[in-house]
Amino acid sequence: YQRRVRGTTSNSLLLSPGLDRTTEEREPVTRHISATTFTYYELKLCRAKLDKMRSLLKRSAFRGEEFEGTIEGKLNTTDLLGLIQASEKEIRSGLDDIGSVELDGYWRTVETEYLTSVMSRVLMLLVEKAWSWERVPLIECCRALEELQPLFVSELSLRLYGTQVEESDSEVYIKLSEDKVCRFYAEYILSSSAGMFHLNEFMEVVKALCPSSCCKDERSDDNGGCQNGTTLCP
Repeated sequence: YQRRVRGTTSNSLLLSPGLDRTTEEREPVTRHISATTFTYYELKLCRAKLDKMRSLLKRSAFRGEEFEGTIEGKLNTTDLLGLIQASEKEIRSGLDDIGSVELDGYWRTVETEYLTSVMSRVLMLLVEKAWSWERVPLIECCRALEELQPLFVSELSLRLYGTQVEESDSEVYIKLSEDKVCRFYAEYILSSSAGMFHLNEFMEVVKALCPSSCCKDERSDDNGGCQNGTTLCP
């Protein structure tokens, strides 16, 4: 909630700590008055302020098991409830939106550069196994890459850029979104670039990183970078 001044009153509002209004006190008592005010406030329901959650979690982003001993500032649900003005339900929804995963009780995102490597291995495995983008076996894929990257990271990447379409007793199948994968690489290129890209040059870089089935069309990034004529800038 957001607190705002509603108005003033001619009556004095006395503030006394520890006042129990559930009991009827008929005998005179002495109370400590900590403050007097003539202003009254209104609590207004406001939008959840989740903007800073991404930057808070970025400080402890997962970038490989070999770096886990040096990671500081990890946050759990209780920490986020104290730092973010939102309900627990809104925070958990926001965590899903930014691709967070709970590791040992702490919420973590995956560093962009590391996630790029993870996605590259996943996509190369798809080509090697001749799997369809529309039916990727999640469990088999994660196990095949277990020696190269943690299971949870492989699963997270598949669920981030795909949707579950089928489940059996022994396997879960994911349909990857070519648009989401292409957009991920495009935003990564823009965010890691210090300068500007000519549109044709940008498309060539994107196509070099993405599988041949992705990014067949030149599309402007309405929510990411800005397009000025034929030039893209982060």
